[in-house]
Amino acid sequence: MALFAALEFKNLPAMASARQQRRHQEHVRAAQTPASVPLQIVPPTVPEAPTRVIALPARFAGPLTRVEGVPDLFTTRLVSVLMLLMCAGVGVSLAWAMAIDKTVKIGPVLGLLMLLIYAVLVWIGAIAVDALIHAGAWFVVDETGFRYGFGRKHGAARTAVETRVDWQDIVVNPRERCDVATDFVSRQAIAKNLLLWQRRPSGEIKQTSLRLGLAGNDVLCLRFHNRAEVVTAILAGLARRPGLRFDPQVFVDAGVNPETFEPMNSPRRIEYALVIACCIAMFAFIYRFADTLPAWLLIAGSLGIVLGGCGVVAFAWQRRYPGLSGIIGFSSATEPA
Repeated sequence: MALFAALEFKNLPAMASARQQRRHQEHVRAAQTPASVPLQIVPPTVPEAPTRVIALPARFAGPLTRVEGVPDLFTTRLVSVLMLLMCAGVGVSLAWAMAIDKTVKIGPVLGLLMLLIYAVLVWIGAIAVDALIHAGAWFVVDETGFRYGFGRKHGAARTAVETRVDWQDIVVNPRERCDVATDFVSRQAIAKNLLLWQRRPSGEIKQTSLRLGLAGNDVLCLRFHNRAEVVTAILAGLARRPGLRFDPQVFVDAGVNPETFEPMNSPRRIEYALVIACCIAMFAFIYRFADTLPAWLLIAGSLGIVLGGCGVVAFAWQRRYPGLSGIIGFSSATEPA
């Protein structure tokens, strides 16, 4: 017994050391094991409901009437001819001036500059000739959707490309406030685009745009004679899609009354007039007090005029057109036209 006790006593330090090593390993494994993260279920985004629902007019209860755009080819070709004559006139005038002025010596720099000018004139003239040959466009709105293209469909060497958008592919995007809106395509643009959300064949939802002027290629088609009729048909086809939410500015920019789908140009003209009046007031203030007020007061006064004008526009707009605010939706229950 004494022998076993002695052996056990000698093994006590080794046992303690082994126990400490096991505890250290368990502590390291616990530190390396990531803490469990509770599963968070994020509910799907719910689209914002329209603040105003309008019943479609009775004439849209049946199939959508087919509408075809009528391109203004006369004006388009006239602009191309004027562009070609301008290039020819500039080229001939420049050559004549250089020929009659004997004091001008054409050196390397002047020769390179003349070559560059004539290259630009030839390039612009080629664009004008191409527009004369291939001028044309089409725009069709029917029960299935709308399709359009620029150029001549038949009888031309160049094949025109058609763009097609089906109503069934226009969908609701729950991440956006509105599904149908308008915006400028760039900061330099002066014409707005109609913005839609389209489901592609791959299932991906992408934003697609269409110029409200319909003329996406000003060289081949400057404008359509019945632009207002075509735009109204497009908006009517979109209104028949269930659940789409419209920004009221769409109807202001298109000049269409959302209740009757009749022409409505007054809001757009009033909007332009108020913006022009605000700009005139700001420039008159700067011109009148540019010599008497310091720069910071001129900037503050200009900002005050702009903000005050925006406030007046918003207040007058709300009083004059209370239905053109918030989010507009349409119901399938039709009302008498």
